[in-house]
Amino acid sequence: MPVETPAKDKALILAFAKGDKSLHDQAVAAHRRNIPTVGVRGDAFQQFMAEIDNPSPDRALRESYRKRVLSPKLQPDRSRLI
Repeated sequence: MPVETPAKDKALILAFAKGDKSLHDQAVAAHRRNIPTVGVRGDAFQQFMAEIDNPSPDRALRESYRKRVLSPKLQPDRSRLI
């Protein structure tokens, strides 16, 4: 079974993707922390953050990843974050 970004990090990245720019550094740190287990582009959350963490991002690709992350079916179950 493929490893996914942990629910707590998904929630953080989701909040950043929704526009909370104050979470940028924390979201990048979560992305980098998950690279060894999930991979740089291992799931939608890592794909989106890889473009955020890229010094020369593909803005169209970033937007398509943001839409995917914001898709209701990918949002983490908040009951597991407690």
